[in-house]
Amino acid sequence: SYLSSSLEPPGSIAVGALALVDDAPRIFHADEREVLQLIADRLALELAWAGAHRRLAAEHERLVASALMDPMLNVWSRSAFEQVVTTEIASARRRREPLALGLFDLVQLRLINDRHGHLAGDAALSHVARTLRANLRAQDGVGRYGGDEMAILFCGPDARRAEAVGDKLTRLVRETAVQHGDAALTVELSAGL
Repeated sequence: SYLSSSLEPPGSIAVGALALVDDAPRIFHADEREVLQLIADRLALELAWAGAHRRLAAEHERLVASALMDPMLNVWSRSAFEQVVTTEIASARRRREPLALGLFDLVQLRLINDRHGHLAGDAALSHVARTLRANLRAQDGVGRYGGDEMAILFCGPDARRAEAVGDKLTRLVRETAVQHGDAALTVELSAGL
């Protein structure tokens, strides 16, 4: 014997069925059919709520992630970077390991924007962010610290090693032209450690 009720969330089409199966032949009574329908309606409602909750939770996670990352440069936002720095300082103290903080300023970004447009300035910033990310270790953090400033938290190396990496990064940025339309832009960084 088989009795089923469809699972139809409010305002939606049926997504399945809830069934009672009995090995022996029998006739299901009206109250059994009614109870099964009530359970199916409740289950459909719960499934709809669970689906809505999953969608809301995913959207919340996406919004949190987008607030932590600079969407154009794919590096930490300033607030996220500052949180990472605070956490790493406490951790480095416990481990008695050195940290270094490098600040990199894109020289004359305003001039690039004025001469070639803001899309060229965005391309220059993206070039800097890509170069920094591509030439750092996984444990080093990169964040956008200001409009034309990037910051790097070097975890573990002493100041001399961090300075050498900073020099290498400024050289790599300068030596690789940014192609924007017909223009090849040379980007300069000033850096401090």
